[in-house]
Amino acid sequence: MSSDVQQGLKLRVFVGCLIDSEVRMHLAYSDVWKREQVIRTDEGETLDKIKHEEKEYVGHTIDHATLSLDEVHEHEQYVRRALSRYCPELDVDKFKISVISQLFLA
Repeated sequence: MSSDVQQGLKLRVFVGCLIDSEVRMHLAYSDVWKREQVIRTDEGETLDKIKHEEKEYVGHTIDHATLSLDEVHEHEQYVRRALSRYCPELDVDKFKISVISQLFLA
């Protein structure tokens, strides 16, 4: 692969969970979630919503070229903490966390 092509590549990793009907309902009633979707800050643990293969996920996007397994686990805990803030009634430990990689050409 030429260096010009490599410089035009960007890797992003998304760590999050599938938004099922239960999560969707709790997020819909969460004032904290609604506020943070409108007023984003660098402080706190704000999550993003993405669509992947026709399914919606909520989680955290990481813009690192390399990522260790320990860092993935740290981001998993980040997602669980943020979800528990948005939806304190949910048992966030039961949710399956997915890791989705995305490769972009610039």
